[in-house]
Amino acid sequence: MPLDYHRPDGATVSLALIRLPAAVLGQRIGSLFVNPGGPGASGVDMVRSIGQFLPLSLRARFDLVGFDPRGVMRSTPLQCFPSFDAALSVIPPFPSR
Repeated sequence: MPLDYHRPDGATVSLALIRLPAAVLGQRIGSLFVNPGGPGASGVDMVRSIGQFLPLSLRARFDLVGFDPRGVMRSTPLQCFPSFDAALSVIPPFPSR
């Protein structure tokens, strides 16, 4: 996917996605998007781990879809600054007494 949607032909990043198909294809009615929330959590791992515990009534009818946000597990890491020194340069100095 594009790193910057204002520059769709520019740099790209990779996002890890997973889709666990509905258990009964003839009863499939759509997809259920899984978001683990919180920083650093993997949606791919969440789909892999919870799929077996969800009720069959849900699993029969919905694909489960998850992703790893940027910088989490299998997706392209974040890089907000070109160097560590550049990142430090925006931190205000500690107040002294």
